[in-house]
Amino acid sequence: MYVHLRGGRVRNHLLKATHSILDQDLKPNFPAIGSPVYGKGAAIDHKLVPFEDAIALTGHGHGKFHHLLLVGCGLCFATFLFQSLNSAYLLPAAACDFQMTVQDKGLLSSMFYVGMICSSHMWGYLADTYGRKKVLVCGMLMDSICSFFGSFSHALWLYLIVRFFNGALICPNSNVLFAYLGEFHSFFYKN
Repeated sequence: MYVHLRGGRVRNHLLKATHSILDQDLKPNFPAIGSPVYGKGAAIDHKLVPFEDAIALTGHGHGKFHHLLLVGCGLCFATFLFQSLNSAYLLPAAACDFQMTVQDKGLLSSMFYVGMICSSHMWGYLADTYGRKKVLVCGMLMDSICSFFGSFSHALWLYLIVRFFNGALICPNSNVLFAYLGEFHSFFYKN
């Protein structure tokens, strides 16, 4: 079995790892995919292999799905960057509207990061419990709603609360996103 990698080069460590895994006799406790347990279809003897090995056996292990996933995750991360950096754009206008002091400006700039710090462990737990995709979609949707209502805030204290929740709700886009992206890539592309 030969593993074809892009650029025409075969990495020895990947090739050795693939051969050592192919030499192992994996006897799964699960019925085969085509067996009568799963419904119609002929019983086909499928060999169960770990994820990393299955990706390595498909050839290059990086295709159209991975490129689209990278673009989608990049857009999600861009929303996080826009949210985290928009305080610099909002401060001049907010200083006029809310008649802010220097301390108020510092507080407004930091509330986003305080929200991120307070909620990061919660989002990690929820991502491991309910799934990373669900947490990413929920966080993005709730942050969009929070940002929409934040545009109507008429007092500084209300806008500080909104910025705190913006930081708390956009947090999956900064930490859960990379774990989600890493789930779909082989060890070769993670390094």
